[in-house]
Amino acid sequence: MIRTISPQDMREMERAFLEGTGYPSILLMEHAAQAVVDALSAYAKAGSRVLFVCGSGNNGGDGCAAARLWMQRGGQADVWLLKSPSQMKGDAGVNGCLLNSCGALLNVLYSEAPEVPGDCAAIVDALYGTGLSRELDGAALSSTREIVHHHGGACILPVDADGSVTMVRQFRYAFGEEIWELPAGKLEPGEDPFESAKRELSEECGLSADNYIDLGVVYPTVGYDSEKIYLWAATGLHSTAQHLDAGEFLDVVKMPFDEALGLVMDGTIKDSKTQIGLMKYALLRDKA
Repeated sequence: MIRTISPQDMREMERAFLEGTGYPSILLMEHAAQAVVDALSAYAKAGSRVLFVCGSGNNGGDGCAAARLWMQRGGQADVWLLKSPSQMKGDAGVNGCLLNSCGALLNVLYSEAPEVPGDCAAIVDALYGTGLSRELDGAALSSTREIVHHHGGACILPVDADGSVTMVRQFRYAFGEEIWELPAGKLEPGEDPFESAKRELSEECGLSADNYIDLGVVYPTVGYDSEKIYLWAATGLHSTAQHLDAGEFLDVVKMPFDEALGLVMDGTIKDSKTQIGLMKYALLRDKA
């Protein structure tokens, strides 16, 4: 068992640090914001649009400072606030007013939160910290979301010279059944999706390819999950050695392309990335 500190411990540690060292609390907030922007820079591309959702306390002050620093790095910042900058107190109020003077797009949430802009590369949650001791309601409740952050995945459709496709069939515990799928796998943090797709082709199917066709990106669960699955088709196939991960069990099956499409249409293939990969490649094939 790993012991973690409680919210009360966290507040006491911060108080003891500030009182014991005389360190300005506004600078502590600035350092926190800097750490947020450093982490954000590894996730969102430079210059991209980011939504900062800020409460009225110190967490909101951290978020306002982070939005200002993101803009200073050339990024675009949309900011949702539970209170206007003039109503925020202490260091949070200072950072709220600083952000307002920078020309950020501020939206004070007096009622329900609006829809998240579709082109946002990331959302920064700066609503509440260790000081929260009440139930949420109103705009505070509507602006809160539970999101699963996922590094994404890569999927590849192997197409042989005779037009047949190679698929895998494996038992998926979440559904309690064997699922037909294209070779695919999760991305490691910072991994190139294309390199991951080629790796999965080799690991799962024992194949390499001469040619690759970009089939785009799929967002499989847009309601609560940030996962993106990158799709490719592979042609000019060559046999190599299959090398599955430890504990990975699957059957590799080769079948005519039209038979695979039939399994999509009759509901046998239920996996969304596999359906999309097959059907997009079919459209490209028919246009060729």
